[in-house]
Amino acid sequence: MLPHPDTTLMPQALHATQRALDIEARAIDAVWELNADTIPQALELIASSQGHVVISGLGKSGHIGAKLAATWSSFGTRSE
Repeated sequence: MLPHPDTTLMPQALHATQRALDIEARAIDAVWELNADTIPQALELIASSQGHVVISGLGKSGHIGAKLAATWSSFGTRSE
């Protein structure tokens, strides 16, 4: 059985969590800013494809790829 967590460390844990989420949010914003002009083009290309859209990856990226494929399939774009 795991020991009960030390609640005196909660303020530091909350601060570290907020800092990590702030860093991730800024990274997502930066990716959008760098690619805002090309994302619509990429989405149009995928949506207008006549064949299958193949999304691949190993491990975590494979799980994300499977979710993306399911999303595209739900929009009517054949993907795997």
